[in-house]
Amino acid sequence: MVKWTGKRKYTPKVGFHRCLDDQSQRSLYTCSIAISVGRMESQPVAVRDHTLTRKEAFNLSQELGSDWKSLGRELEIDERLLTKFHRENEELEEKAYQMLLHWKQNLTSTATYAVLFKALCKVSRRDLAEKYCSANTSSL
Repeated sequence: MVKWTGKRKYTPKVGFHRCLDDQSQRSLYTCSIAISVGRMESQPVAVRDHTLTRKEAFNLSQELGSDWKSLGRELEIDERLLTKFHRENEELEEKAYQMLLHWKQNLTSTATYAVLFKALCKVSRRDLAEKYCSANTSSL
């Protein structure tokens, strides 16, 4: 049994497999579910060295969802600005996009991929940190 606690996000990996039973010649279907719990130590990731582009900010904002505000706090964006982005934009994606653009344009000394990677990991979004900040990822 998995006990769900805290604000961590657990994303199950579901796999469906089809195979042929040799004796009956029927198709057999299986489903596997893997859930990772607890803290996993991972290899250090080399991050990109250029500035976040508008396209990258847009793509990240499409996947960030309700974690946008927590990420904004980790990126040290003033709470009043986060409230402003929340009030002025209906869609979560647009709130996230405006927050990322503000971070990129107004906090230029800390608007690095290393800072973004660390902040995404702190809000339990290492998946997005690796996808968008890794030096091995092509521009999205």
